[in-house]
Amino acid sequence: MINAQRIFRSLLPIDLRNIRRDPLLRWVVLAPWLFALLLRVGLPWLTAQLQTHTQFDLRPYHPLILSNFFMLAPSISGMIVGFLLLDERDEGTLTSYAVSPLALRGYLLYRLFLPTFLGFVTTLLSYPLLQAPPIPCFVVIAISAVSALTAPYLALFLAAFASDKVAGLALTKLNNAILMLPVVAYFLPSRIQDFVGMIPVYWPMKAYWQATQGAAWLPYLPLGIFCYAVVIALLLHRFLKRPLP
Repeated sequence: MINAQRIFRSLLPIDLRNIRRDPLLRWVVLAPWLFALLLRVGLPWLTAQLQTHTQFDLRPYHPLILSNFFMLAPSISGMIVGFLLLDERDEGTLTSYAVSPLALRGYLLYRLFLPTFLGFVTTLLSYPLLQAPPIPCFVVIAISAVSALTAPYLALFLAAFASDKVAGLALTKLNNAILMLPVVAYFLPSRIQDFVGMIPVYWPMKAYWQATQGAAWLPYLPLGIFCYAVVIALLLHRFLKRPLP
């Protein structure tokens, strides 16, 4: 049986040391808070400027803009862990974990749980900075919990397909383009929108759009969990099939 306390005690100090050594990783940890403050200050200013100079009302699109916030913290924590996985793969650390008392199963459990938890907590703590449309707290918690699954998805996406950090950065850009498709779907007729549902992040974003309009939001979250589970399982299978260096 996997001892969770032993896993965290063994691996967490190593990860914290790696993050402290990497300036890029240190900065991206702050990104969700900076983005929340930027939206809090910049979105009202941009809305007022567009209204004054172009007569364009941006307010109906605030839910679309704010829904992207739920993806930010999980994406960043997933990217950090994805890069750590690439480093450990290149250094041969994965082989060591596979034959250690932790075993590869315990290592992956830790690797996938930690970014999910951090993405969830960071989203909840930074969400009040947005001054977003008022929706019940339990709705924010539910949407944040499903959105947090973006973290293991992105971590495994990088680990399954990238050969090194340079390729990981390129794949991150590709993934960001894929994650923009739900934004495009927002402008499509409602009967067509759900065809974008093969992209897991669409469902928590859709739930947020619905919640801000006072419409039914709950049915979209189980669909999101199902899509995330399928994609994560496929990526995990691909990762485990890759030969270790």
